Amino acid sequence: MKKLLCGLLLAAVLPALAQERFPSRPVRFVVPWPPGGTVDVVMRLMAPKLSELLGQSVVIENRAGASGMIGTELVAKSPKDGHTIAVASATHVVTPLLPGAAVPFEPFKDFDSVILIGKPANVLSVPAAFPVDSVRELIAYAKERPGKLSLGHVGNGTANHLTAEMFLRRAGIDVTLIPYKGGGPVMTDLMGGQIQLGFNQISTVLPHIRSGKVKPIGIAAGKRSAVLPNVETIEEAGFPDFTAHDWYAFVVPAGTPREAIARLAGDTDKTLSDATLRARLEDLGAEIEGGGPQRLDEFLRAESTKWGAVIKATGAMGR
Repeated sequence: MKKLLCGLLLAAVLPALAQERFPSRPVRFVVPWPPGGTVDVVMRLMAPKLSELLGQSVVIENRAGASGMIGTELVAKSPKDGHTIAVASATHVVTPLLPGAAVPFEPFKDFDSVILIGKPANVLSVPAAFPVDSVRELIAYAKERPGKLSLGHVGNGTANHLTAEMFLRRAGIDVTLIPYKGGGPVMTDLMGGQIQLGFNQISTVLPHIRSGKVKPIGIAAGKRSAVLPNVETIEEAGFPDFTAHDWYAFVVPAGTPREAIARLAGDTDKTLSDATLRARLEDLGAEIEGGGPQRLDEFLRAESTKWGAVIKATGAMGR
C-alpha cells in the first residue's frame, strides 16, 4: 500500500515539477525594431550562446512599429512565465515621458527587469569636408551662423534626438533639428552634406567613419571609446556630466517568477562573458554591461529621471 501511495504521489508531483522547470520550451526574444538594426544584430550574435546555456532554442522575433511600442506591448500581454522577453532600448522609458504620447504600457508597472546588455554611446559627427575638427570649433562656427546649420535625428523622443537637444541647450547654439525615419537616411544626408551634424549611435556611424565619409568630433560618454580612441568626449570639451547612451536590455512581463528571471539574467551574464562574442560586441562600440535585475532597475529609473528633466527643460517636443 505504501508503495502504491508513493507511486501515486510521485505521479502527481512530477508533472508539476516539469511545469515549473524553466525553460521548458523555446525562448522568444521580441525585438521591437526592424531586422538589421543594432539591437537586432546584437541579439543574433548572442542567440547561439544563449541557446546553448538555456538548453532551448532561442527565437528572435522582429515586431517593429510605433517607436518600439508594438513589440513591447506584445510582451507586456504575454504569459508571465519567462519564455517571452522584450529587448528594450531607450524608448522603453523615454516615450512614456513625452507629452501626449499614447503608450500602451507602463515601463515600471508592467515589466520586471532582467539584465542590461550594453550601452553604445552617441557620436557627434560632421561630413568629412566640414571645416571643424572638434566640439569647440563647432560651437564657435555655429555661433557665427545662428540658424544656418542643421542636425538630423531619427525621430522625436529617440535617444539621439534628446542627446542633440541637451547638447544644443548646453552649448548655447541655434541649430535646426530635422527628424528622419531612420539612421540610414540620416547618414546618407550627413555624408552628402545636406545636413551638417548628427548624433548617431556608434555602431551606425562607425563604418562611415572608417570609410572616411564622415568625421567624428565628440562622443557622449564618460570615457573615450576603445574603437574611437582619438575622439574626445564631450565632457573633455568642457561639458561636465555629458553622457548620453542608447542601450539594450531584457525585460519580462511583471509577475514573471523570480527563478525564471534569475536564470535568464545568469545565462545572459555568462553569454556576455564569452571572449569571442564580447570582442564582436565591443567592435560595434557597445559598452558591455551585465549584472542583474536590481542593477537594470536602478539604471532604468535613472534614465527616466534624466531624460524627463531634459524634455521639460528643452521643450523637446515643441520643435
